[in-house]
Amino acid sequence: MSRALCCALSAVLRPELHRLTYSLCSHRGSFTFAAQVLTLFTSFVAFLLTLRTNHSLSRLLEGRLAWGRCVLMTRNLSQLIHAYIYPVNPQLGLQCARHLSLFGWTLKARMRVEPDDDVIDAMLEKVDGDYVKLQRKRPVALLTRIRQVGKARRAKQAGRKR
Repeated sequence: MSRALCCALSAVLRPELHRLTYSLCSHRGSFTFAAQVLTLFTSFVAFLLTLRTNHSLSRLLEGRLAWGRCVLMTRNLSQLIHAYIYPVNPQLGLQCARHLSLFGWTLKARMRVEPDDDVIDAMLEKVDGDYVKLQRKRPVALLTRIRQVGKARRAKQAGRKR
């Protein structure tokens, strides 16, 4: 849409700009040009700036909505860990809670391209911390570990029912 608009405006403005440059070059002492050219050009630039600003604001809103969904899902998952994993195995429940709380830190560090090794070392045991630090996408590694715990829990429950 914007490329077609640019082409159309360029076709309209090209003769006027050519006339403007010709008049500027031929009359060295005088500076004359049509006010219509200036109006069209500034309107076009203002329109493009408005489109760019609107696009930036929509991307900001999209990012804020995604972060809000992430916070909501993290809260829901922490409630599930508290309800189903912690009563059966408190040590495993605390480990999952640490992984889940580290998820936000590592995601923020990944988006800002900041180091997060000190936070990982402080929150996790050495074996888990080394595993997470070796991964390319640390937030994904943390969620994978929580999924593994959930899968093991379901398998254990299925074994009891048989």
